Amino acid sequence: MMIRSLALLGGLSFFTRQSAVMGVDILAANTILLRLYFFAVAFLDGLATAAEQLAGRAVGAHFRPAFDRVVGLTTLWDFGFAVVVTLALFATGPWVIRQMTPIPEVRDLALVYLPWAAMVPLVGVVAFQMDGIFIGATWSREMRNMMLLSLVVYVATWAALSPFFGNHGLWIALLTFNGARSIAFRWQMRALVPRTFGAR
Repeated sequence: MMIRSLALLGGLSFFTRQSAVMGVDILAANTILLRLYFFAVAFLDGLATAAEQLAGRAVGAHFRPAFDRVVGLTTLWDFGFAVVVTLALFATGPWVIRQMTPIPEVRDLALVYLPWAAMVPLVGVVAFQMDGIFIGATWSREMRNMMLLSLVVYVATWAALSPFFGNHGLWIALLTFNGARSIAFRWQMRALVPRTFGAR
């Protein structure tokens, strides 16, 4: 869990560092947009906490139908919340940005990159859900490995795109980080569930 948390913190710190490399205005704009990202994640983390508790109970009882139900219901609710939050960020983001900075240059840049920030909850929704399920099921080793793999994909995407697309490439890399986590965790779960509960 410590390595997983450090990898996540490292990914966000890397984003901030590369923002600073591109100039003060980009750093300020990206910092504002990251606040919107953290606001959205707070909603999804609440559902991840519920998934953690319920998945842990199902694994502790060795009762796969309950676990499958937890995965199904939290998937439904997570995607519902992610769609609502994404639409809310698109709708209210310009107003929030205007309230957060009086500097026209920073405001204009933040508006340009707002769509990327608004898409993060939708792209990373499965990753947040799987965080809860993996923690509840005590699949810490696999969580660590998938997080490190996703971090490598993130940095590789940045290295490939940022020289050509600048800050757009950095945001695409962050989206790829969350998307890679979503895909990797969900794919890994296919092998972990039969191992944990036994073949049906």
